[in-house]
Order: sequence, then structure tokens, then C-alpha cells
Amino acid sequence: MEMNLYQLVKALYHRNSKATLKELSDALELSENTIKSMIKNNKDTAAKYGFKLNMRLLKCSLELLDVDLFAEYMRNNNRSQDDRVSYIITRLLKSDDFIKIEDLSNELYVSRATLDRLMPTIKEIAETYRLGFISKPKYGIFLEGNEMDKRLCLTNYRIASQLDGSLQNKEKDEVSKIQAIVLESIRKHALFFNDINLYNLIQHIFVAIKRICSGNAMNETPNVKIDHDIQNETAAAEEICDALEREYQITINDSEKYYILIHLLGKRTFQNINVIDEAVFRCVDEIFLRIKAEKNIDFRGDAELATSLALHIQPLLLRLQFGLRQQNPILLQIKREMINGYEIALCASQVFHELYSADVDEEEIGYLAVYFTMALERMKNNAAKKKVAVICSTGRGTAKLIQYKLVQRYKYRIEDILLISLYELETMDLANIECIISSLPLYKDYGIPVFYLSAIIDETFEEVDSFFKSIHVSQHLDLIDERLLLNDVDCKTREEAIRILCDKIKEVHQVDLYDEVMKREALSSTEVGKLLAIPHPYQYNHEHTILAMMKLKKEIKWKYKKVAYVLFSAIPASDKNGVQISETIARISLDSVLLKNMMNDLTKENVEKVFGGLEE
Repeated sequence: MEMNLYQLVKALYHRNSKATLKELSDALELSENTIKSMIKNNKDTAAKYGFKLNMRLLKCSLELLDVDLFAEYMRNNNRSQDDRVSYIITRLLKSDDFIKIEDLSNELYVSRATLDRLMPTIKEIAETYRLGFISKPKYGIFLEGNEMDKRLCLTNYRIASQLDGSLQNKEKDEVSKIQAIVLESIRKHALFFNDINLYNLIQHIFVAIKRICSGNAMNETPNVKIDHDIQNETAAAEEICDALEREYQITINDSEKYYILIHLLGKRTFQNINVIDEAVFRCVDEIFLRIKAEKNIDFRGDAELATSLALHIQPLLLRLQFGLRQQNPILLQIKREMINGYEIALCASQVFHELYSADVDEEEIGYLAVYFTMALERMKNNAAKKKVAVICSTGRGTAKLIQYKLVQRYKYRIEDILLISLYELETMDLANIECIISSLPLYKDYGIPVFYLSAIIDETFEEVDSFFKSIHVSQHLDLIDERLLLNDVDCKTREEAIRILCDKIKEVHQVDLYDEVMKREALSSTEVGKLLAIPHPYQYNHEHTILAMMKLKKEIKWKYKKVAYVLFSAIPASDKNGVQISETIARISLDSVLLKNMMNDLTKENVEKVFGGLEE
């Protein structure tokens, strides 16, 4: 709540101390009721730091009472919760002894209660990096683990905190020197790295140098077998270490050299398919088989996808062997915008567990999702679109007009609108024809919809218009059930929210999805930012597609982020409109205003209006 209050004050301050409740809600991604409560419940805190928050007629204002106290408040709170977590993790990793929480509280200018609320998150992060979180009364807290795991954690949090480019001048100089050394060596040995991996490699080396200089050198070499030729990488690592020893006047032992080598191996980008191991191709084959079995999507004919995956998986397997984590700064965007690709990547990740007993984390799954999303787009573009047959007795000009209307309104290609004669219709294969539009009465049953248009097209086009809207615009509006639109639900946890939703779905559809939804959450949490979560079952084999939506009475912490809106879907692989439904959900999740407009008026009529409008 302290950080939310600061964000509210900051938002008002940068808006000349005045804003509407709606403007603040949109800017902060908080509900209007939450903002009202913050203003009401923080009067004492505001007075303590020299300001006052006012609200009247849905308008909020910031009043400064003591400029010096207010400036102190702004300085002390200019950290997000993520910033505080990063600070604490970094502080603990650099310490060889326990640190008292009271000391951290004073360093961060926050209350003990605020730090206590962060401790479960700190513990969870420590476990992710195989570090022990030790807490002792009167002593404080301490992170225990081997040097390699500490470095991986330290470097990844350093990378996350430096994504805005905010390096101190001294650090910039050091990073530049390391970059020059690395670039010279990898160019010499024809090693290729993409920009993100090169940046990460340099940061890992920077942290390694700092740890060596502070007396925390690595003394153990990971016992991992490398099956392919690494001559170039080994030579590059040796040259990099020699140059670093000269630059920093330090001794780099064999364990440290091996540490740099495994980062070169894990972050290198392969461009030549001929250097990929046979085991990697077998892995790709297994992935395609798993996706076909579970998702009913067949990628086996997509050579471009197979090649891209193989080139990506070779260094990925090394990262999994060495326990190297790969930062993915656009993970939430991928989850929001590439829903289908992410689900397929999640399915693919299970193959790594079965073949290599290795768990692929969310960041890596996100990178795989990009490849699958592009493959889905290729598949969609290559799919044969059904055609429309147009028969016109009044001349090709009228037929051309009908052709133009269909192209403009429903995004058909001109070549998909077939201008034919009645004679040609009699001999045509209609298997790929969606409907027939004719200016002549047709007395034969062709087994597909037939529409008659008079010479005055606009007056008789309404029936045709309704047909195309039904198949191209509103294919799944009938899925929206008033009984599964839940308003102002009072719950405190993700599990409780999912239980309430699944109980309602069970009541309506007689199917219990709770265990499958929680299984999916365990693999990768479904909050996607913008106060939205999009839970769904890991496996769903029932006939009917289910959509459900829920607006929470108060925001809750899902796993990492706050959530106020829940958009649930259960789509069987047999639903031919499944991809379109997922794309519609993705488009809603991308637009904060549209999302709020739908969720704040959670009625069948309004939801249908939003879904229908997106598909026009």
C-alpha cells in the first residue's frame, strides 16, 4: 500500500497536482475504489510528509503543506516493489554475514512491516537459484549457496535493474573495456551472439571480475559432459581471461575460465545447421509429435520452424545443463500477445523434462513461443480460404461491385471471389465454396447457402451481410453465458478466485476444471499485466468451448502481479475457431481501456459488443 500511495502521489504531482479518478485508475492500473480507499486511509501518512490528498466529485488533487518534507518523501519512495526486492537480493548476495531486517528497513526508508511482506518473495527467488534463505531471530537473514548460483542470481538481478541503461560512469568504463575484450576474441574465432546474449555475457563477466576482486573466486568446476566440438569457444575463453588478467591485475583460475567458457557456450547463437547435433533434431521431432498429440497442430512439414528450433535448442540444452538462466525482458508481452504460441511452447517444454530431466523456465518458454507464433502465422496465411461464387445476369459490372463489397467488408482476396456463369456453376466442384450469390433465381439445391440479389444491390444485400457477419465476425458470441459473468467477487488468493470460477463452470457445464487449471498455473502463472489474468486448463478434452469472466471486488496478488480481472477460456483442440478466440482474448488484453470498459460492465450485451467489435 505504501508503494501504491507513492505512485498515486507521483501521478498527481506530474499532472500539475490535479486529475480525475478515471485518469488515475488508467495510469496506475488500479481500480477507482482502491484509489478512493488509499486517499481515505492515508491521511496521517500524508500529513506526516507534508502533503494532503483531496477528492471531490470524482476529481483528485494534491496539496503541498511542507515542501521539504514532501521532497524527502518523494526521494525515499522512488523505488518500486521490484526495485526493493532487487536491492535486498543484491545486498544479501554481496554479504558474507547475516543482515538485520531493521538495517534494510532504514536503508530503504520503509517500515519493517513493508519488508516483512517482501520476505516470501525473497525466499521464492532464492529457491529458484538453488540458494538457501536463512532467517534467525536477533541475527537477521542470509542467503546460503555455492558461488556459481550466487553469481547467476546476482547477475540476472543486475541485468534486470540496468535495462533502462542506468549505469554509473565508472561502471560504464569497466563494461566498455570488457565489451572490447570480448568482441575482439569472438570475432577472431567466428563466434556469433545476438545483442541480448552479448549484453548478458558481458554482465556475467563484469560480475565475475567483481567477485574475484572481493575474494569470492570460484574453486569448483561443474562436472558436465560436453558432447560436441568446443575448440573455438575454448580458445576464445582463454584469450578473454588472459586479457582480463592483464587489465585488472588479477589471477583467473581454471574454474573461473570454465565459468566464462560455459557462458560462451550457453549464449552463442548458431547460424549453420550443419553444426547442430543429431540429438537436437531428435528433440525437435519429439516436440512436434507431442504438439500433434496434445494440441492437434501438425508442424512436421514446417522446415523453417524445425531449423529455427534446432538452432535455438542447441545452446538452450547447454544452459539447462549448466543451470544458466536466460533473462527475457518481454515475457509479459509474449504471454499477452502470443497466447497460442506460448501454450504450444509450454507443451514443448515438457519434452525437455522427459528427455533431459530438465525444467525449462518461463523466460526460455517465452523465447520458444516466438518461433511457434511465427509458424502459426505461416500456417494461417497458407491455409486455403473458402471462396464465394458470384453469378450475375446483368453484366460483369454488377458482379464486380459485389466482388468489391466482399473484399472491403470481409477482407477476402479478389481471387477468392469467383465470377462465373450459370453454366460454369453446374460443372464446378463446390467443396471449397462458402456460398453462392446470384442475380438469377436458382432452383437446384447445391448443399451450400444461396443468396439472391436484385439489380438494386444495396436493398437486398442485408441477408448476405448477416451471413458473412455470422461466419466471419461473431462465430463465438454464442459462447458468452450470462451465468459465467461474475461481478465484484470477494476473494483473497489466486486459488480462491480459480475455485469460485471453476465451481460456477461446474454448475453450468457439469465439468470440474479446477485441478487442470491449477496444473497449468503451476507450469507458468497466467497473469499478463494490466491487472489481468487469463487462466485456462492444461488439458481440456470436452466438446464445448467455455468462456467465463470475473471482476474482483479488490485486487489480489496472483503470483507476481496484481490482478483485478480474470478472463477464463477452455478451448478443445477440436474447435476450429479456437485460434480466433485466443486471438480475440489477446487483443482485449492489449488494450487497457477496452478491457476496463468490458469488465466494468460485465453483462452479456456489453461483452458481445466488445467481442463482436474486435472481429469486424
